[in-house]
Amino acid sequence: MAEWAVQSINWKLTNYPPTVASDSLHIGPKYYPAEAWARRLEGDCVVHAFIELDARPNNPSIVQSTGSPVLYQACLKAVMEGRYWAGTANGAVYGAWIDIPMSWRFIEVHEHSRTAAGRDNSVGDRALSNLVALQE
Repeated sequence: MAEWAVQSINWKLTNYPPTVASDSLHIGPKYYPAEAWARRLEGDCVVHAFIELDARPNNPSIVQSTGSPVLYQACLKAVMEGRYWAGTANGAVYGAWIDIPMSWRFIEVHEHSRTAAGRDNSVGDRALSNLVALQE
């Protein structure tokens, strides 16, 4: 019983930096800005944001731009709509600055389907976005 109590206390005293749930960032085909999609804009960005004690992002700023104003705004929007965990140190919650890198990319995908009549109804090469949120 005493061993479990010590392990429990040690777990609470572990230090964790603020983090982003990468699957919570609004990036991907569903969120690719229409103008960027139409113009096939791609790029990498890094957003610097303060994660508050209540795990909300605050004061986001672009520290590495995609070079496109449309994707610039999409990066900021993705960060503000994401889910985060505040940092912990020695059992206390703290807010801190983090960098959130993102990549906006297209990949070529081949899709083929057949109609009921057996005719080829290929949609051929179709650009789909492959967006990846990488976190350090």
